[in-house]
Amino acid sequence: MLDEDDTVKDLAIKCLEDLWFSQSVTLDKAFVFMGVCSSFQDRQSPLEDMLLKIVTGKSEAQTTVLHEQYKEICESLVDALVDGVDSDITVNEFSTVKTLDLTCLRTCRILWTAFVVY
Repeated sequence: MLDEDDTVKDLAIKCLEDLWFSQSVTLDKAFVFMGVCSSFQDRQSPLEDMLLKIVTGKSEAQTTVLHEQYKEICESLVDALVDGVDSDITVNEFSTVKTLDLTCLRTCRILWTAFVVY
């Protein structure tokens, strides 16, 4: 996303779209997405722009499917927060519950922004 070459950016977006949104959403996939979001804690996340670019240019049916997957990721993360789901990913990647909570909420905000804007 941060490369100067537009071809590289487009390829990166397509790759992430295929990895994250080509199949059904699982809790592990939601935690991986959250892990990527946590990498940008101290600066603006390029994921917001990426999610918007994924939706841009799609048909209404494709956009609806993507929005549904964004929603599923958010619901999975919120359920994990409420239920206190223990996962190897949460234990290994997030050192404290507070970090997990903040990262989860930030991830949901990024997804919600992409959902609402488009």
